Formats: sequence, C-alpha cells, structure tokens
Amino acid sequence: GGVDQDLDIGVLYTAPADLYEGTWERYDVDALIVGATVVRAICGADGELAAVGEDLQGGAGFLLRSTDGGETWSDDTPPEAPALTVCAFRHDGALVVSGAQGYYRTLPAS
Repeated sequence: GGVDQDLDIGVLYTAPADLYEGTWERYDVDALIVGATVVRAICGADGELAAVGEDLQGGAGFLLRSTDGGETWSDDTPPEAPALTVCAFRHDGALVVSGAQGYYRTLPAS
C-alpha cells in the first residue's frame, strides 16, 4: 500500500499465490474514498484483507475490507475515525484498528 503521488490517491497491491509466476493486482482507493488519500497499513488473515489510511485533505481515516483475497473491496470505516495507521486480525477473526489521537477499535469478524 501507499500513494500514487502523481494522482494523489492511495493504492493497494495484492499478490498472487505464486509470487514469481502471477501478476500483482493494483487497486486505487479513489474507487471508494474521494480525495487525496494514502494507505498506511495492510493486514490479512485467512483470505480476508484490511487496509487503513487517511484522507490527506481532511485528516479523516478510512478502513477498507476484502473478504475475497483482494478481488473486491468495501468501505468499512468506523464513524468519526481519525487517520488510521495500524490494523491487525486477532486469532478469533476480529479486526483491530488504531490511529491518531489514541484511537483504538475492535470490529467483529466478517
């Protein structure tokens, strides 16, 4: 994850099962989040992925989730989330996100 600096949009890359034979897939965050964005972290477990980041103009955070290994993504941003910088899946499948201003939230497994 990161940012396409020419377009000012956050980007995600998902890897194929065979890192040497397959093609990495790019996903542009602006398909779901409008404005200048950056992806700060990506995490995954058991085929589920999450990406967190922020809107660079307003400072709001975002959370994107995929339950199909990165084929499709949905906006699952908690209300009033500040810039988000860390994500991790717990052993029970719950997703933990944290970020600016001491923000910490646990979301249920998909």
